[in-house]
Amino acid sequence: MRGLEDDDWRPRAQALENLSGIRTKTAVDALIGALLAFRWEGRALPPEEVVSNLYLMVIGGTETLPKVFAGALYQLWR
Repeated sequence: MRGLEDDDWRPRAQALENLSGIRTKTAVDALIGALLAFRWEGRALPPEEVVSNLYLMVIGGTETLPKVFAGALYQLWR
């Protein structure tokens, strides 16, 4: 497994810059705002970590929702 190089974070940093242009009042805004406002020992999360957390939440949501929905349908069928 190779280590991450500085260039590996450029697409994620660009994604974060693009996200900052979103001006809607949604739960996504609240999530992004919370990640940007989060402080650990007085320091903000680096942009790379903010974007990585957002990626994980999107991937986790796409993995979980179909399984929960399928389980609910199965229970209704039983």
